[in-house]
Amino acid sequence: MAGILTNQYWKDQFGHPGPDAQGGIVASMPAGSLVGALAVGKLADILGRKLTIQISGVIWVIGSILQCASVNRGMLVVGRIIAGMAVGIASATVPLYQGEITAARIRGRMISLQQWSITWGILLQYFVQFGCSYIEGKASFRIPWGVQVGCLSTSRPVAHLVADDSGYHPQCRNDVVPGVSSLANRSWTRR
Repeated sequence: MAGILTNQYWKDQFGHPGPDAQGGIVASMPAGSLVGALAVGKLADILGRKLTIQISGVIWVIGSILQCASVNRGMLVVGRIIAGMAVGIASATVPLYQGEITAARIRGRMISLQQWSITWGILLQYFVQFGCSYIEGKASFRIPWGVQVGCLSTSRPVAHLVADDSGYHPQCRNDVVPGVSSLANRSWTRR
């Protein structure tokens, strides 16, 4: 959002928001993140880590589409709140999932790699926003929002095709046998 706030086409589209309105628009995503992170604890135990992460991806795409298609401040804020909920869900669930499916000897590295990847994603988004700032018209701020949809809707489903389910989820439902067999079938547990 920071790279778009000074965009003249963005200002024209959303009625030249003042500092308070800009602060509200920007803060709507962290507010959604707080709600998502607080709501996910029990949800991840009920649905499982992998499915919860997949649901967060769908929620993110919906929020990003709303942002990209927004025609007024209200629609933009709603899109940012929804996308923020997805961020909160994923931020709370992905480290749990990684910790449950990764060998203890590389667990810290995997979680650090995830955080490092998030930082690279933020950097790349700033470059996309900078590059699009040279485009004349509304596409200058809509393309960066649209890129989010394309990246997530292609990368996450592919990653989850090869990822294992967490062995913890069946145990949360007191279904110990699938949980234990899920853990026992992992190649790293045999080393």
